Amino acid sequence: MPPNKELAETDFGINSEQFTKLRKIVNFTYGKSRFYTELWDSEGFHPSSLSGPKDICLIPTVSRTQLRDYSAELSEGLYNRGNISRLHSQTTSGSSGIPLRIYWTKIEWFSRMKYLLYAYRKQGLRYFSNTHNLSDPVDIKRPLFFQRAGILKNTYYNIYDDFSEIIQMLSEEGGIDVLKGMPSDLFSLAYYVIKNSHDFPKIGMIQSGGEVLDKSTRTFVETTFKSKVFDSYSSVETGLLAFQTLTSGGRYAVSSKNSILECKKLPGIPDNDFETVVTNLNNFTTPIIRYRSGDIVKVNDAPRIDVFAPRLIDSIYGKYLDFLVHPNGHLISAHVVKQNLTHMSGIDRFQVEQISKDRVIVKIQPSESFSNRAKKEIIELMRRDLGSEIVVDIVVEADLVTKSDYRKFKIVSSLPAQEILDSK
Repeated sequence: MPPNKELAETDFGINSEQFTKLRKIVNFTYGKSRFYTELWDSEGFHPSSLSGPKDICLIPTVSRTQLRDYSAELSEGLYNRGNISRLHSQTTSGSSGIPLRIYWTKIEWFSRMKYLLYAYRKQGLRYFSNTHNLSDPVDIKRPLFFQRAGILKNTYYNIYDDFSEIIQMLSEEGGIDVLKGMPSDLFSLAYYVIKNSHDFPKIGMIQSGGEVLDKSTRTFVETTFKSKVFDSYSSVETGLLAFQTLTSGGRYAVSSKNSILECKKLPGIPDNDFETVVTNLNNFTTPIIRYRSGDIVKVNDAPRIDVFAPRLIDSIYGKYLDFLVHPNGHLISAHVVKQNLTHMSGIDRFQVEQISKDRVIVKIQPSESFSNRAKKEIIELMRRDLGSEIVVDIVVEADLVTKSDYRKFKIVSSLPAQEILDSK
């Protein structure tokens, strides 16, 4: 049996269930979302054009910038429902430098959770377990009703806190069912465990998500904690897209019931690398239809053409983050500096580069409203969170991402961090 049997059997095709959901959400959106209705009309697309799966190509693609700019200009023009302020909502993390607010109804939110729970079970997570979650403060939530009953309980740790204190709290646990966090924060935790020679509880499994997990970080975290890392590929706007399982051999199983993940060829990049175009099939409130995420994935078994709905992908390049290193040797979470820029007006995209322990460069791709006042505000925020020992320079650039560096783009990059990674 060939290793790509599952892929070969699907012929990279959109299945009938996905196509039925696609038509349903497209029909629901047309005439309700001003953004999509105007876009589709201007591009000559109508929902009646969808007669078969391959007709998905007729739907115009959209970018995060388009969605954000339209919702900023006409706050409810993007959405399919009124009274959205009463619904579940979350703002995207800003890892691309372009934040967007996403809304769900209660039913849509439970559907989102259902597919997440399915992935957890495929990773071997037990229902009655406690996940110790290294989280940005904006992601720390009150326990849900089933978590209060002990099902998939979450204990949160604020990544803005001193990691030595977090380690002390974790060390008081008799054992840790699941340790969860973004790769850079998992590395920071492991770094301090080794540096301070802490005894650390046994960990059942480690879950990584929200950023790209590079090989050196995976190796260091797994070696330090003597536990396997299961990575996932997801975002606020799209939900869960793909995840590693107990049986996937390190590849990522695509969450096909939750989304359609297209892999689009771009000129000038290797044959098996693709840009992802995503359609969420379950959020009718904030429609995400043929959304160009800006992420790049590798599908080794793919032909040299666009790929529709692969069942497995090999790796994810995407956008990812380094931690920063203070002159005194302390590690600073990338999310501390990222959050300063995520919700700031006048910025289309940003990138933070630490070129030495005492110097950071903040690159800004400005919008029309960017000003010297915004530059001053950035410097003040960075000085507040990084300390006066680190010099911060602002550089304005017309385009931060080029085709030549599409696989290496980091929203927060750090040479001192890479030196630490390379030494492990």
